[in-house]
Amino acid sequence: MKKIDLYVILKTINRVKSIKNAKFAYFLAKNKKIILDEITIIEEAKEKYEKDIQETLTEYNKEKDIIINKVSVKDKDGNVLDIERGKFFIENNKMEEYKTEIEKLDNEYCGMLEKKKEIDEINNKLLEENIKLKGTQRINISDLPDISLEEIEPLMEFIDE
Repeated sequence: MKKIDLYVILKTINRVKSIKNAKFAYFLAKNKKIILDEITIIEEAKEKYEKDIQETLTEYNKEKDIIINKVSVKDKDGNVLDIERGKFFIENNKMEEYKTEIEKLDNEYCGMLEKKKEIDEINNKLLEENIKLKGTQRINISDLPDISLEEIEPLMEFIDE
């Protein structure tokens, strides 16, 4: 199992945690604690790398938000029309302005952006590392409640037939 898989498993545990079944609930609770402990270690390692650029990255993101607000399509209340988690529409006649402003901003913060790219690569390598969890609870397939394929797949590592 890779470290990145822990995030998927945790998401699945949180999605099925309200199912009423004592054995399943115990299985989830025991494994959730172990997985959260490992994720905490991963997040602390990631924060250690990002600490040096965090202030500059925050400034960059604020300035980028100003540019986006200036060129994007707005809803009736004047808010940026967010079409999907951070994606937005740029007004037809403002694409060149957007490209120019972002290029200028990227040039101004190029040192930090290069460092951010390096940090992202380090973090991605960290998440791709294999991990062997200790003390996890296993569950027999006959003790599983009725859950979907989408919910069972991330938990396969812990299921006995």
